[in-house]
Amino acid sequence: MPSWSLATVQPGREITIARRLSSHEFPIFLPKVLVRVCCRGRVMDRVRSAFGRYLWLDPCQRFYELRTVFGVKDFIASGTIVDHAVNQLMAVAPDGFLPTPEIPCRFAPGDPVVVRGSGLLTGQRGVFDRMLQGDSAIILMDWFGRQVPIPVVLDDLLAEPRVESKPAKRKRRFRRRHRKGRNAATPDMRARA
Repeated sequence: MPSWSLATVQPGREITIARRLSSHEFPIFLPKVLVRVCCRGRVMDRVRSAFGRYLWLDPCQRFYELRTVFGVKDFIASGTIVDHAVNQLMAVAPDGFLPTPEIPCRFAPGDPVVVRGSGLLTGQRGVFDRMLQGDSAIILMDWFGRQVPIPVVLDDLLAEPRVESKPAKRKRRFRRRHRKGRNAATPDMRARA
């Protein structure tokens, strides 16, 4: 059974460094998560490290060889506490992917929203599409006649008040009597007398 050590690596390069270490035949454990991101107007799922800058590995008493692997910065901890934590993480994620809970949201897809804040999109209207990772969401905004997905922080969104349209009032029509001539009513008055 390996004795795990917690190592720090270069930020954002955890997966690459894990591949290098596995090519040097070091036992490694890198928990990953699927993250939904918006890249070039498309929403896609990407594989990211669950714990940024951290990687668990068994040094196998080959510290000299570990120093030659580019990207490993330092070792933080080792011992029974680290072994216990890694074994629990392995039990939760046997395939290496940690489960991510669905993020609750106050908006439903298709809800009209308004962007608030002090950014470039302040005051713009859009339609809520879906949640991204953490506290950001995708809204669809009209951009030159087509709907474009734009990532926005969820706290900057307000529900657009829906204006209920009332039925239009029916206009009263005043019907005018058709009279012939200027004093069309006067001949009738003479006829009655």
